[in-house]
Amino acid sequence: MEITYTIFDSLIGTLFTAFSRRGMCALQFFRDEKSHLDELKERFGFEPVLDASLTRTVIRFVNNYLAGNRPMYSWNVDLTGLSGFDKKALESIMNLPYGRVATYADVAVKMGGKNLARAVGNAMSHNPVIIIVPCHRIVASDGSLGGYGGGLDVKRRLLEIEGVTVFGGKIELQKFRAPL
Repeated sequence: MEITYTIFDSLIGTLFTAFSRRGMCALQFFRDEKSHLDELKERFGFEPVLDASLTRTVIRFVNNYLAGNRPMYSWNVDLTGLSGFDKKALESIMNLPYGRVATYADVAVKMGGKNLARAVGNAMSHNPVIIIVPCHRIVASDGSLGGYGGGLDVKRRLLEIEGVTVFGGKIELQKFRAPL
């Protein structure tokens, strides 16, 4: 199996993306090339190969999304190499609608118990495919943003792009909450 990757600039910073034969396996905020490649090699057992031909399609998708255009293209996602819990948590939010949010506790209940909310937050922090697996749509039970790997300013921006109003660092859950 071949893993291909590329690095590109976006309106929210430099991003790293990678694909396996099954689909997109990474869309992450860029740290350094070596750490991303090591992570992919550990997940898949293969040395990733640079392939700039991926860039155009992904850049177009990301730029359209960041411009406020509702994504019309869906990506196959490959979560190979994640723990069973992390994979299940991320899969549980894959169909969370654009412009809607759920809480860490909502995801925890779906996974078997409200006491799993911290573990769900941890799983969201391991999301290898941001935006596509919409962990930015998961917030705290009081409507506060919680955390985000790209920082809370980016999480706020992503939510606002989708039409979710964030006021004083909180979301009006009654207005934007969606069932999982």
